[in-house]
Amino acid sequence: MAGKWTRKWPKKEGYYWFYGLSTTGARMGQQPSLYLVKVKAVTGNYGRRAFAYIAEGRFIGEEETKAALWKPAELPEVPGIKELMEGT
Repeated sequence: MAGKWTRKWPKKEGYYWFYGLSTTGARMGQQPSLYLVKVKAVTGNYGRRAFAYIAEGRFIGEEETKAALWKPAELPEVPGIKELMEGT
């Protein structure tokens, strides 16, 4: 896998691996989890640019995260529609 793990939250749209632990999870003795996260640029308050971090349909926020590591995710190139439909 390309890229190294970093503690810096991504500031560029794309897909990333997130390995981390929520503040609540840390208090409850849970183990860190690995998620594939979609990072999307959004318009925040007063027209400021911000980023949404979405994993399994939920938002991940810096405020509720105890510890986090990030790594760019390499997604496979998908076949075209012709290859998909061939033989059906």
